[in-house]
Amino acid sequence: MGIRLDFKLPVILSSGRVMFLVIGIVAGQFLSSFLTDYIFMTGLSVISIVGIKLGVESLRFYPEEKVILIDNYKTAFLITMAGSFNTLIAGTGLGIFGSGLTMPSLITFFAVACFSIAGILAGKAYGYKPSIRFFALFSGILIFLVMLRLFIFHMVK
Repeated sequence: MGIRLDFKLPVILSSGRVMFLVIGIVAGQFLSSFLTDYIFMTGLSVISIVGIKLGVESLRFYPEEKVILIDNYKTAFLITMAGSFNTLIAGTGLGIFGSGLTMPSLITFFAVACFSIAGILAGKAYGYKPSIRFFALFSGILIFLVMLRLFIFHMVK
């Protein structure tokens, strides 16, 4: 292929997301001790809010305002911290459910790293595409629908 890919950014993004996910899971496990009767519904609600938030953010997404040059570690670190709020809240929902730390962390690390690398390669090959907003909208709707399905199956039992 002949393209030298800089792996620093995907590793920084993935590590930041995993750090916030673990903080969220630990906080959710702490909170679950106070929510003894409504643990499942609270966890579903928290993760559903993340799905709705992703969908609303993608509808208000204007690509010309989101192009940011990441030229050093400080900028990459700030972008990672700013974009990790959804991961923190989703981790809190998982912690309320009683999820472990290992599998969600590994899945998050590899998913963010793979999508970051794919985005870098697609950006170099095709240029910037504003259709990324539709992927964010799709992911928000998908998260919300999965939580709605879990809610319905929980209520039927």
